[in-house]
Amino acid sequence: MHILHVTPYYYPAVQYGGPIQSVHLLNKYLVRKGHRVDVLTTTAGIDARQLARAVQQQELWPEAEGYRLDGVYVRYVACWGAEPYYFSPALARAMWADMQDYDVVHITGLWNFPSTAAAWISRRKHRHYILSPRGMLYPEAIHLKSAWKKKLYYALIARHDLHRATLLHFTTAHEAEQSMAYLHLQTPYRVIPNGMETDVIRQALASAHTQPHGLPDAPYVLYLGRIHPMKGLPLLIEAFGRLVQGSRYPDLMLVIAGDDQHAYAAAIKQQVQDRGLQHRVWFVGQVSGTCKWQLYSRASLFVLPSLSENFGMAVVEAMACGCPVVVTEGVALSREIHAHSAGLVVSREAAALVEAMNRLLQDNALRGQLVAQAARLVDTSYRIEAVADTMIQAYAWMVGKD
Repeated sequence: MHILHVTPYYYPAVQYGGPIQSVHLLNKYLVRKGHRVDVLTTTAGIDARQLARAVQQQELWPEAEGYRLDGVYVRYVACWGAEPYYFSPALARAMWADMQDYDVVHITGLWNFPSTAAAWISRRKHRHYILSPRGMLYPEAIHLKSAWKKKLYYALIARHDLHRATLLHFTTAHEAEQSMAYLHLQTPYRVIPNGMETDVIRQALASAHTQPHGLPDAPYVLYLGRIHPMKGLPLLIEAFGRLVQGSRYPDLMLVIAGDDQHAYAAAIKQQVQDRGLQHRVWFVGQVSGTCKWQLYSRASLFVLPSLSENFGMAVVEAMACGCPVVVTEGVALSREIHAHSAGLVVSREAAALVEAMNRLLQDNALRGQLVAQAARLVDTSYRIEAVADTMIQAYAWMVGKD
């Protein structure tokens, strides 16, 4: 099949979070399985220097009007206007000119010009399209910011894009249930999780024999993800402060790794200062590659206290690296984690987080059981090879509707 993937941003714009990595990984393995994948995206989050550096490092290979990345052809088109709309007439013109060349159109995201244009042009050109909202249809996500704008956008535009899609794609059953019920959608859908290169991660850890620069020598609790209001960091800092108060865990640190979103890190650092934890909390910025896998594998435990999380890629990464996990009920993967006894799931309360962290720090047998169960869950549900096969089946179902 020849697949067009339309998304408002793409690698190397990693500051936009987990979908950047998971979307490209899916496309990479679709190509490995013999399909042609073209990505049409905007220059959001990247500039000419980043692209030039990626070419110099042989991550991107210039080709025609775009670049080749792991076998995927990627074309970046200029955009302007306020984030997150990414207005780009050039992107619309490119889709209009080439849409008939594709068997399937895969659209990632909502509430932006690229997704709206892709859905409209797909319908006009009689092409099947699958739309991946990536958590944007959760009630909490809609109401967190600019709720009235999203409701107006939905009434005028997005409603048609969702109802007329050939298929919707959700990454968890929880996301599907919440989204379909909230908007009373009747469109067919598939639940297909994000995938992981589990073998690559384990090989990288096996060959890494030295501690990367900048990691603490002391034991630490890890949070890894965007520094964003939806991630629940104030709750984690409050819980960590209670955990280490007095003489308990005199050497335990909290490591916060990730890209700052909307200058939110300043508020988090102020909370750390107010709680007197400035010598206990490390902000290490964005990490990647082997350094990231080591950060997970050396952690005493990983915590994701999100208000709402449509998947939680960092949780799967932590489980793949052998790190025990604690998640709140707002993380969509909490259902799978609880069902497979692959981690601890708690309510969004500081006392519950303190209790869970304390249990894992004190009970080595429990830690071992959870890590073993988590490894089995990752291998059976989140290997990228199997995820790509499931997506190919969804595409084939769409094409078969003709």
